[in-house]
Amino acid sequence: MHSYCEGLVHGLLQTPEYARAVMQAGGVRIRQVEVERRVQARMLRQRRLTEPEPLALSLVMGEAAIRQQVGGPAVLAGQLAALARQIEEMPHLQVKIVPFEATGHPALGAPIFHVLGFASTRLRIWCGSMARPACTSWTIRPPVHEYRMVHAGAEDAALSVVDSLELIKAAAQELE
Repeated sequence: MHSYCEGLVHGLLQTPEYARAVMQAGGVRIRQVEVERRVQARMLRQRRLTEPEPLALSLVMGEAAIRQQVGGPAVLAGQLAALARQIEEMPHLQVKIVPFEATGHPALGAPIFHVLGFASTRLRIWCGSMARPACTSWTIRPPVHEYRMVHAGAEDAALSVVDSLELIKAAAQELE
């Protein structure tokens, strides 16, 4: 799975507190019971990263994702500490940060998007954009190819995995 998230930590890597804060900060008001149901569902989806054959995730995030104090400094500090642990413990997880200093890249200003590949002959590739208010998905080649190229361009503008991890740790330390 290849994903791009400019301003938020990817849902598969969010702590419950961070996910709750994201959902509560959204423009649509939802009841607390629904927020908790959605947080629980998000936590269940995260199991894909720890299964015996885990999902491989190549993620590019903008630096804003590790700086925006979603839920406040304590929530973000906990999120960044958890993210750093995940990166260190999961070899199938590649996280790269596009720093504020980057001059630009093809995904700049893009909504969250994902490109997934499947073994099935019925659906080999899925591409989706989580632009609000609706989620759009395509299974035809041209948009998939374009999104792959945009993701690759964002990766080129990003720090290395090692440097990204160091930036995440430094951002967490700044919040302490």
